[in-house]
Amino acid sequence: MFDESASPSSSTVLRWDGATTTVLGAVPDFIAQIAIVRSTIFLSSGRELYALRSTGGTAKPLDAMTSGLLIGANRNSLFFTPDGTTIVRRDEAFGEETTLATGVALAPRHPAGFADDTHVYFATQDGLSRLGEAGGGVTTVASGEAIEAVTGDECNVYYAVPDAADVADVDIMVVGKRAL
Repeated sequence: MFDESASPSSSTVLRWDGATTTVLGAVPDFIAQIAIVRSTIFLSSGRELYALRSTGGTAKPLDAMTSGLLIGANRNSLFFTPDGTTIVRRDEAFGEETTLATGVALAPRHPAGFADDTHVYFATQDGLSRLGEAGGGVTTVASGEAIEAVTGDECNVYYAVPDAADVADVDIMVVGKRAL
């Protein structure tokens, strides 16, 4: 993680369209993570979750978080943890928030994650887990691994684990095909 004491006290959100850079807005906090769902840019400082329209304007604080971070986003929703143990889905269209799981032992350094249209995948203290996009039970996908990063494509979920021989090296593993 980053050293918050050495971080700036505010952030400017910019968009580059391939030719020019446009200032979209400012946030009165250091932004550690950013995700976009449709036309809303979500920004997390770890203490606060903000929303900013992709056309610009004023960033709106959404939720105060004790140790929260973004986990992932799909085309309709943002998934985040406000406290490091709860997983919340925020619907972009209506702004409704739904708690999907509580008491989850998310990875302590950072909740690496990825979301698709059916599940959200995330690093826990014990490995890689997933949860249905609408909730339900948490399922372990891979156990016994210290997950460093998670992403996916149309068919697979990929995650990285540190190499036991050299923590600076990271091995990429594929969870497997997902149902399309």
